[in-house]
Amino acid sequence: MYQHDDEPNLKLSTQSAIISLTLVNAFFSRPISPIYDRHVLSYLGPSRKEEYGMQRVYGAYGWGAGALLCSQLLEPLGWVVIAAIYMALQVLFCVVVKRTASVEVVVEERAVKELLHLSS
Repeated sequence: MYQHDDEPNLKLSTQSAIISLTLVNAFFSRPISPIYDRHVLSYLGPSRKEEYGMQRVYGAYGWGAGALLCSQLLEPLGWVVIAAIYMALQVLFCVVVKRTASVEVVVEERAVKELLHLSS
């Protein structure tokens, strides 16, 4: 264990670790939302864009259910297990998005003609 004199160093070390992990999490989690939005919109297609709001609602429900589940599992499992599960699910999410993402490029004939006319 640590002695009473070591307590401030331990507290500073813990705070530094928390700040560092928070910054790393913020750096890697910020791009997820726009990627998810683009993925859902490309999956729905132009004819079903009005269903996007319902997809976001289901995402909010899922987030709420996940928060409740994590709060119930936190005490028996501990932070380390919850963090490992979170990281594994983040990797799984990235794999699923990568494998199911389909980006379609729609080119209008008028735009191509304008482009060819400008270049000649």
